[in-house]
Amino acid sequence: MENLIGKDETKPFRIVATFENGGWVAVHENVSEQESDYQKLMTIALFFAKRGKQVTLTPKLTRFPKFEYARIYGSLIGTKYEGKCPDMLIDGKWYEHEGFTSDKPKNAFRNMLTHGLKQASRLIIEAPELTEAYMKRVIRQRIKEGQEITEIWISNKECLSLLYKKFEE
Repeated sequence: MENLIGKDETKPFRIVATFENGGWVAVHENVSEQESDYQKLMTIALFFAKRGKQVTLTPKLTRFPKFEYARIYGSLIGTKYEGKCPDMLIDGKWYEHEGFTSDKPKNAFRNMLTHGLKQASRLIIEAPELTEAYMKRVIRQRIKEGQEITEIWISNKECLSLLYKKFEE
């Protein structure tokens, strides 16, 4: 990915923020600041970059040429996520952000997991008004049923907290 990032006009990513600890945020040229979730994605990206992570915001590709998909999402080719377009790459790992608009937090949580896990096994979801214990119970049940869940972060305004992380054995 790093060879696609830079100030050269021919490269599709531009660095928009850098930090002394080595963290940075890059944005693909096809990511629009007018997209409804752009500000949330940028807030999340800055959260991780301020902690030394290298974050790339990626576009939602529909009917893009195959070579362009491979150029941006090449590491997904050959995986169950091939053809998907997760929202961001953080230190080489794909993450999907999911929000919700519902007055039923359990439904919102279920929908965020269902939709997000189609894009990536690492999710950043908007904070539903549910207890952490309930959310962890739902996650454990989904894992027991065979769903691949690696990490789930909860976003609450400008603060993120890790809800679940699979530890390698």
